[in-house]
Amino acid sequence: MIYKDFYAGKNDDNRRLDKVLRIFIKDIPLSSIYKFIRKGLIKVNDKKTSQEYRVNDGDKISIAEFIISSHQEKAKNNSDNKKSTDNSKTLDTRTYKNTNTELPPIVFENDNIIIFNKPINLSVHGSNTKKMSLEQLYKNHYFQSPHSNDSLSFCPGPLHRIDRMTSGLIAFSKSIDGARWFSQAVKNHQIQKKYLAILSGKLSEKCEWIDYIDAQTDSKNKDSKTSKKQGFHTVRISSSPENSDNSNFKEAASIVTPLAFGKYKNQDITLAEIQIKTGRHHQIRSQCALHSFPLLFDTAYTKSLSQKEHFFLHARTLLIPQNNPIGLPEKIEAPLPEEFIQFLSKTCDIKSFDI
Repeated sequence: MIYKDFYAGKNDDNRRLDKVLRIFIKDIPLSSIYKFIRKGLIKVNDKKTSQEYRVNDGDKISIAEFIISSHQEKAKNNSDNKKSTDNSKTLDTRTYKNTNTELPPIVFENDNIIIFNKPINLSVHGSNTKKMSLEQLYKNHYFQSPHSNDSLSFCPGPLHRIDRMTSGLIAFSKSIDGARWFSQAVKNHQIQKKYLAILSGKLSEKCEWIDYIDAQTDSKNKDSKTSKKQGFHTVRISSSPENSDNSNFKEAASIVTPLAFGKYKNQDITLAEIQIKTGRHHQIRSQCALHSFPLLFDTAYTKSLSQKEHFFLHARTLLIPQNNPIGLPEKIEAPLPEEFIQFLSKTCDIKSFDI
């Protein structure tokens, strides 16, 4: 029997053998992988083992050549079928000027995490197959870099959410340690996020809003034009738990601080900093609308003065625990987009944009 040898990297360390193989040779069914391990057609360090074996950095994983050939053939067929049914993926360049091979500006990077300053009109996840997502862009970049040799199974990905039309900070994993720590820190609310937003109306004082948002998107909203767009649904929100009719409603807490005031077409507007203490879907957009200070131009949650513009919402700041194990600074900030700055300079009394 002829085998091909592969070597586990640091990002495979302590992962189960079947989990590593399922990603590394993903076109082979998991049931077949189990069978190949039992029959010794897949070995570790030249020995038969079990599917539960925990892989170590540097382990030699030997796979029978016919398994690799079968995997490559299936992968090729899947790729050919996809090309025949999908249009080529390109970015919507109406507001995003980069080509489909360029990454957004990098705000921070180390061996564990990379953080981008995402522009508007670029989806993080590839929900629309006709447009290239940031996740796809970064994976293309990652697997052409030396980091791809760190693992047989690790795949980088986004570690939190940010909407397509929201600009600003988005973190991606570069190591399994980075992914695990950051994801857990977000879940435990150890990482705090602050946004800058332009609101309709004049918010005269700092507020703390505690509301309740349906954890599931509101697919029942058939009257909303925006709810009919591909993959887009508004959310249901209530000001009190008593008004929530089922257990899907979860607490949404935000601290909103006015920073500057201005006018747009004789309408009061407010530049506000919004710190979210929870991370619900459309939390900022729905809460602002509920409290009568909707995002300017947000046609999904309010009647806008104009549908030609897009709303201004920028993920400005990440506050991170001190002395964290993956080498992140305590504060990371992303500059405002030029379009955001120009709008503020025309409408608000602001002397400096170093907010």
